[in-house]
Amino acid sequence: MKILRATSLDNGARGDDYNWCIEGEIVTFGIICDRDRLDPENGCGCSRGFSGLASHRATTTALVRDTALSEDDVRLAVESSLSDGGWLRSLSPHEADEMIDETVDFMLDVAEYYDDGTVIGTNFDCTYVRRHSTTSV
Repeated sequence: MKILRATSLDNGARGDDYNWCIEGEIVTFGIICDRDRLDPENGCGCSRGFSGLASHRATTTALVRDTALSEDDVRLAVESSLSDGGWLRSLSPHEADEMIDETVDFMLDVAEYYDDGTVIGTNFDCTYVRRHSTTSV
């Protein structure tokens, strides 16, 4: 199954790029703050970033990779990350499961859309190609 991983490939090509994730960690889409939502040109930049499941840090570039991970593996990684970050603390078990499922479904749908080896970016709810898949990646 294809997943999104933090990458330094193509990161820095734009003046507003950032990369504080661990290279290769699984990333998903983070929460977008009001500052960015209300004024994206002068916000913090979270609307342009992916969130690292292990580091809880962000990057503006993600690499699509075909892996041997199962959907259960990815779900466990997302659940652990959300739990570690405190996002599930105030939710009922049903609400937590819904949040985990929605996160996993969205990240896997996005990854499945692109070819293995493609570097993508995000801006709010849109994703786009930053570097097309190559055999050298």
